[in-house]
Amino acid sequence: MIQGVEAFQRELRRLRDALAGAPEMAMERLATTVEQVLMLLATYAAEYPAKPGDSSYRRTGTLGRLWTQGRPRIVMSGHVLDARIENATPYGPYVQDPERQARMHRGLWQTTDDVVEQHAREIDPLLASAGYEIVEGIANAV
Repeated sequence: MIQGVEAFQRELRRLRDALAGAPEMAMERLATTVEQVLMLLATYAAEYPAKPGDSSYRRTGTLGRLWTQGRPRIVMSGHVLDARIENATPYGPYVQDPERQARMHRGLWQTTDDVVEQHAREIDPLLASAGYEIVEGIANAV
């Protein structure tokens, strides 16, 4: 018989038990941060470009208002987190969707991809901080 096997097995069980809640804790922490990031991005997506001087169109502000009133939708399934925030205006995709943006809005209105790219330096530290907190939480559990 190998000496110390029982102690080693007890330690393995302790580690297993300590780590049992880690995936759930990690997903919850990540979901909280992603929700904050989506709300921040929605604020930036709500910004309107300067109105063209030759335009007679009267802006209603609905597109921007619906970004800031939107609520993130976060679905956790196993080890996958699906998070999004959407704008409820039916014309929103023709104004800000990178693939569906109407020609008349190109170069004038920012797309949702533009918003993410322009604010990556602000978002990355938030996500990194959540990652560090997750790792720290797991390390403290063991």
